[in-house]
Amino acid sequence: ALVRSPMMLERTEVLRSGATGMFFAAVAKSQTVAQGALIGHVSDFHGKKLEEIKAPFAGEILYVIGTPPISKGEPVAMIGSAK
Repeated sequence: ALVRSPMMLERTEVLRSGATGMFFAAVAKSQTVAQGALIGHVSDFHGKKLEEIKAPFAGEILYVIGTPPISKGEPVAMIGSAK
């Protein structure tokens, strides 16, 4: 099928975990978010929050992982913006 109105993304960024633990998403794929919006958080294996991952700029969530276990440096989501 042909795409009727393609959107060209000018800016994209893969968001990565800064810690090993469990990732819990606060957004869904295709959701529009503002700069600084909470994308999700990483907790240790006992439930202690280690970090919050926030949107570096306003845009659309292109993907977000759905499996909680995460290692430091692994991607958790990708954001893109046409502006």
